[in-house]
Amino acid sequence: APRPRPAARVQTRLFSLGVYTDDAKGLAIGFARLLRLLTWPNDVRGGAPRAAAVVQQHTSMVLSVEVVHIEIGDALSEGFGPRRFTSYRLTSTVRENVLNAFGGGELTLASGVTCRRRFNGFLKLRAELLEAWPGVIIPPLPEKQTVGRFDPEFVEKRRRALASFLGACATHPLLCACPLLHSFCEWPAALRSTVLQCAPTQYVPSAEEFNRTGSGEPLKSALNDIDAFALQAAKLRDVLKREHVRDLERSVDLMELAQAYGSFGTSDFNFALRPLLAKASQTMGVLSTLAKLQAEADQKALLNTLKEYKHICSSIAEQCRRREVAAKAVESVLIELKAAQFALAKAVGRAGVERKAADLEAKVAECRGRAEGAQARLALHARTLSVELSRFHATKNGDFARVLRQLSAEHARSTAATHEQWRQLLAELGSVPGTPNGHVYAPASNLSNGYGGARQAPGSAGGGFGGELSFMQALQQHTSPPATLQVPSAPGAFGAAYGAEGALAAPVGGCGG
Repeated sequence: APRPRPAARVQTRLFSLGVYTDDAKGLAIGFARLLRLLTWPNDVRGGAPRAAAVVQQHTSMVLSVEVVHIEIGDALSEGFGPRRFTSYRLTSTVRENVLNAFGGGELTLASGVTCRRRFNGFLKLRAELLEAWPGVIIPPLPEKQTVGRFDPEFVEKRRRALASFLGACATHPLLCACPLLHSFCEWPAALRSTVLQCAPTQYVPSAEEFNRTGSGEPLKSALNDIDAFALQAAKLRDVLKREHVRDLERSVDLMELAQAYGSFGTSDFNFALRPLLAKASQTMGVLSTLAKLQAEADQKALLNTLKEYKHICSSIAEQCRRREVAAKAVESVLIELKAAQFALAKAVGRAGVERKAADLEAKVAECRGRAEGAQARLALHARTLSVELSRFHATKNGDFARVLRQLSAEHARSTAATHEQWRQLLAELGSVPGTPNGHVYAPASNLSNGYGGARQAPGSAGGGFGGELSFMQALQQHTSPPATLQVPSAPGAFGAAYGAEGALAAPVGGCGG
């Protein structure tokens, strides 16, 4: 193993490899990657790594190039009538750790460069990137819209989608070094040079390395696999959306319950229960807030991640279909080449067709050149898409593991807070007058084991409503003088039903009880 190095030298080395960190944890992960890299026979930027699983080795080292952060904002409506459109301000900022690593200077001046672009420019950029880099997974752009395209909500939704698109391009190991992206964002020379230094030089394996892996046809079932993955993710998202709606409905129900408790406690007939109902109302309000926060946490965590990967799956499926189209184009050119070769073979040696033979020779040469170019592009498409799928799986695994951990932690905190609220309510119920542990009723006679009398805890032996005697049985056994109910003095109509000493005028179990 290599000798330990100072943190500054390690960080500088990480920058040169395209691995960037913002905190101590990220630096530790990057240092582990660096140690693994240094134990390899050859450097990933120089010589060729070992042939086994070459695609996975490349993508496991450089998943993203965090040099520039692009923000999109300040949507501005320009033009009038049919020529009206919305433009967006692009701001490219160099990350602080990159500035520290490269010493600032011209790079500092290049940070914060801005330009304005309209939506059609983004569409053109994506089409050019697809043509220049076959097999690269490029996030999709939102579809065009005619009605309501200037509404603030639609403009904000499109702005977020464009920011996600440019962010993915700026951190992609291949696209970040593309001159098309540099020109679109109007990056200065210093910024372009820094990005090129940090981008990996051997992200896509060569044909020899790719063939030595012995993986056969790695993309044979890629389209079916990604369609199945997208379908499963859609089902999971539908279930989570239903759960999200139920959580929001539960939050509304708890808030209505809190209001109902509070309203119930304002009645003069519930004067003694008023403190209890107030505490119950307060607890229901807190539980409503917790349910709403939990629903929002689920929305931000897993639902948004599933939505993001839904778009990525559509981009992967798009590249798989483009590869099928390229394969059919190769077959078409080869058929044309064979037909030209057959015609040339028939024309060679025949008198009077020398000019036709010459034309056929030129056509054969032209078809051969087209076939070689199409085959080379198809092979590049396959290698690039294979390495992109490996990168997709590595990123997906990390993102979903992080989101599931975050979701589990949120649910654990929410559940603990909910249980704490119920425990507090239970403790308050034991100290509020009018509860089993409070003093409300005076001792009664034979009714103490049935309805009325000294009400015991529900479910205890012969206590209150949980007693063994029914109401009619308690009345039949009632032979002693009727008990009186002792309550605190209360004003209003509720207090008027009691005597001066706080005793209920009618006996318990009597007609006025």
